[in-house]
Amino acid sequence: MSELVHPKIISGNSNITLSKGIANWASSLSRSQIDIVKARVEQFNDQEIFVEVFENVRNEDMFIIQSTSNPANDNIMELLIIADALSRSSAQRITAVIPYFGYARQDRRTKARTPISAKLIANLLSGAGIERILTLDLHSAQIQGFFDIPVDNLFAAPIFVKHIKARIKNKNIVCVAPDVGGVERARAIGKRLGADLAIIDKRRSGPGRSEVMNVIGNVKNKICIILDDLVDSGGTIVNAAKELKNKGAHEVYAYVVHGVLTGKAVDRINNSKIKKFIITTSIAELKGTSIDDAFVAYDELNRPYIAFAFDSNGSDIFSNMTKKNIGNKIAIILDGKIKSAPVVQEQIFGRGSITGNYTFEEANDLAIVLKSGSLPIPISILQEKTIGPSLGQDSIDRGKISMIIASILIFIFMILYYRKLGVVCDLALIFNIFSIFGLLSLFGVTLTFPGIAGLVLTLGMAVDGNIIIYERIREEMEKGKERLIAIDVGFEKSLSTILDANITTLIASFCLFLLGDGPIKGFALTLSIGIFSTIFSNVIFTRVLTSFFIMPKGDIK
Repeated sequence: MSELVHPKIISGNSNITLSKGIANWASSLSRSQIDIVKARVEQFNDQEIFVEVFENVRNEDMFIIQSTSNPANDNIMELLIIADALSRSSAQRITAVIPYFGYARQDRRTKARTPISAKLIANLLSGAGIERILTLDLHSAQIQGFFDIPVDNLFAAPIFVKHIKARIKNKNIVCVAPDVGGVERARAIGKRLGADLAIIDKRRSGPGRSEVMNVIGNVKNKICIILDDLVDSGGTIVNAAKELKNKGAHEVYAYVVHGVLTGKAVDRINNSKIKKFIITTSIAELKGTSIDDAFVAYDELNRPYIAFAFDSNGSDIFSNMTKKNIGNKIAIILDGKIKSAPVVQEQIFGRGSITGNYTFEEANDLAIVLKSGSLPIPISILQEKTIGPSLGQDSIDRGKISMIIASILIFIFMILYYRKLGVVCDLALIFNIFSIFGLLSLFGVTLTFPGIAGLVLTLGMAVDGNIIIYERIREEMEKGKERLIAIDVGFEKSLSTILDANITTLIASFCLFLLGDGPIKGFALTLSIGIFSTIFSNVIFTRVLTSFFIMPKGDIK
């Protein structure tokens, strides 16, 4: 009896989470563990793609999971190079699972001197050694004829029907085709739901732009469900929803297979008449279990933001996605409604934050949405923490206790060791503390836990500066110099050392402020303010106090 051979799965970077979901599903069916083949798929600095497969694939039945979504060209090249690597490694058969098939909209020549790009992609895939294609809801069924290899075009209709039956209890439903090309899809789903059919008659005035002309069918007081294979700019589906509402539709839902969502699509949908917007995970998915922590915090200027942290798996996925989408928006969706759409400012590694002109209520609401909802890559928050404009009561109590204990210990040590100079140091420290709090209040900085850390470090540096001065004075006294001369020389010789130490620390804090996020910026800002106050206290205030209290009389240990 021949041994059952299980297929092997390898994933590109377009949708790693979906690949793992497929692997888990295959494992449950076969009752044996099927893992994703270990491989290295990355880019050089010049954006060249490099692939290295770390497992033996000779005579194996290989499945490549890769959507050719945004960035389409990068993902297509990843797919081609992975296929070539497998072919050259003597894989028995290579099947490309392409949930979203890019370039499918360029399936014919609409005018002279234009390409049929879908045919070109088909040729490239076949030439790379791929022997079979699995895809989901092709934009045009005729693309299957572009291939000389088998193409299986699967449909999301069963999933949509199940979801509609579970979520929309109202039976007064109309399935709406957003254009003539979507009639077959809407009719098929409508038949399973026992619903009527409506068609949007539209005219496209240019690429990515459409104008609704008419609604064919009765939609008055109906629950309208728009069914489409993909949404790119969002113009068609938004205009359709608007026209349906104008015709008396009670509610409008949108079920879309591929959520491409480029440009201002998110904003258009968010401000449209669509009550809920539902998409599949054919394009990018990141499960909520990849979030280790998320909470509402405050930056150095008392502005709320949402901080979050991924686990190692989520970090890799999110890092890759944000790298390719700098400047683009990521939609935060709850129950089909877009709640926010922050712009990706930079590549995010492991930890990130959502910033903006949020009020506390808005930031807290967004954190709750993240906890209960999803991004276009669904994310669920495992933990939420909230602090107010000032520190929470527990934080305040702990901060007070730590500051009081540290101050008392410093005061006692300085008095016991340096006697009257210790008293001078303690007075200078009190002045320094009041100066720092005054400057923090002036700049409107909220004292957070990282800020407290910066304050404690500042006090330590202030004490260190005074110790340097006093030890210099003691050295001069041991050389036999008069007290007056010893004090002057001690302060002069200590000046360069104090400035060097504080300036280097100031440079480091400046870098932290520029490159860090909210908590790190809070630490850096408090430390920077403390450094300026410390320099003034050590160089000016301490010397004035010494002149008044030590020089006329007294002793130096």
